[in-house]
Amino acid sequence: MGDITLRDVLIDELADSLGADRQLLDAWPALEAAVTAPLLKKFCAEGTDYTRERIRRLEAVFALLGVPATANSSEAMAGLIENALDLAEEGEAGAVRDAAILAAIQKLSHYGHASYLSIAGIAETLREGEIAKLMRKSFDEKDEAIEEMVAMADDEINPRALKAGG
Repeated sequence: MGDITLRDVLIDELADSLGADRQLLDAWPALEAAVTAPLLKKFCAEGTDYTRERIRRLEAVFALLGVPATANSSEAMAGLIENALDLAEEGEAGAVRDAAILAAIQKLSHYGHASYLSIAGIAETLREGEIAKLMRKSFDEKDEAIEEMVAMADDEINPRALKAGG
């Protein structure tokens, strides 16, 4: 790692998160179109809006650091998105495919969840309180989304898939 600083790590993590969220933003419409459960369809539509807001927040963090907002292509997110989109194209639309897509979306969300927590921690260490606060907000949103997905899976999506013969 040589002469890299913790600030460099912060900027690199921000660039990865910005790239990941931009990749996710592009995937939401296809995921929304592929699911059939109204609650899951609504969740995907709202995901687009929340992702746009997190992108704006990341861009604001770059501005606070006084560096250009740079997005790195996130190979990890690309793989998770590819998996979700592959599921969206497999088999017939219906309850079982909805359950598979929801599981894939949960994986996508956990990636962002971990990223935002890491960035907030680094920002706190660097005494960048405003940045930490903004990233904690994104973390908290992801946390709420994950809780919503777990409840949706347990209460509706997975039971519906089981009932459909899956």
